[in-house]
Amino acid sequence: MCRAVAELHEMGIVHGDLSSGNFLIHRGTKDVALIDFDSARMKGQLGPAVGNPDFIMEEVAIALEKKKTIKSQFKHDLYQLALCCYLVID
Repeated sequence: MCRAVAELHEMGIVHGDLSSGNFLIHRGTKDVALIDFDSARMKGQLGPAVGNPDFIMEEVAIALEKKKTIKSQFKHDLYQLALCCYLVID
């Protein structure tokens, strides 16, 4: 999962909606596919706050509630990725 997000970030892309449902893991090979790029934007690009409410940072949740635009940032993806990793380990 981390490698998939790292590859996106190397290209300057913020996924914006990382959640456990957007990672597909093949049971046999453990290969990971990242899906649902509807919310993806280039780093720093302004746009509406997006994401699964169960997986977003507080600042994104506040912007989402107030229907504000925010700059897409890697830290938003990293927060969501950490939650996904926690769920996989738990």
